[in-house]
Amino acid sequence: MAQPTSRMEFIRYCREQLGEPVIQLELADVQCENAVDDALQLFREYHMDATIRTFYKQQVDQTILDNKYLICPDSIISVVRICSANQDSLSLFDIRYQLQLRDLYTFTNVTMLNYTITMEKLALMDWLLNPQPTIHFTRYENKIHLNIDWNNRVSLGDFLVFEVFQALDESSKIWQDRWLKRYATALMKKQWASNIKKFGNIQTPGAVIFNGQTLYDEAIREMQDLEEELVNDYMAPPRIFLG
Repeated sequence: MAQPTSRMEFIRYCREQLGEPVIQLELADVQCENAVDDALQLFREYHMDATIRTFYKQQVDQTILDNKYLICPDSIISVVRICSANQDSLSLFDIRYQLQLRDLYTFTNVTMLNYTITMEKLALMDWLLNPQPTIHFTRYENKIHLNIDWNNRVSLGDFLVFEVFQALDESSKIWQDRWLKRYATALMKKQWASNIKKFGNIQTPGAVIFNGQTLYDEAIREMQDLEEELVNDYMAPPRIFLG
């Protein structure tokens, strides 16, 4: 079971890494579940492969208009920006359409430098004259607040689209991640050592002696090394902000 595909197989894999069934682990099922949940929380917050950048769409109803905020699913980790509904439209009266209609025949024998500079200037003017509304996302309340005039900017039935980071669900291949398996095993070892260290050295029927404090210290060192590895090797690089 080196490649678990479900939560139960994942827990069984971690327990086997600690010596089960050769060694009887002093661990309750609920303690194993808690260790997996703690590992998943850290995994989703920092591991670059634990989330996906996608779009979240929600239709405006009367409740949203009354509350002046949206409730999003628990799986959304962060909200990047709100997307304009007509951002990609290209109508007859769009300046981009007119530029392409007028200058398209020259694109085959001249450079597109002037067109590129013009489009960048138009984008800058649009950003200055039609700024996107600022948003505030409260993760632990799952609320997206928009700083807009709700009475004039939003109507009943409109769609609001957000660019978000969403955590992968448990049906994906996250149970096969190498870092997650090692960290969850270290968490279970820490809990196991915490359960037995209060009784001192425990001797098993096979004459094997467990030193709870030694196991506990070993688990703490493993967790620290894995957390450092997570930040240095698996966390996405910070985005550069120019202003």
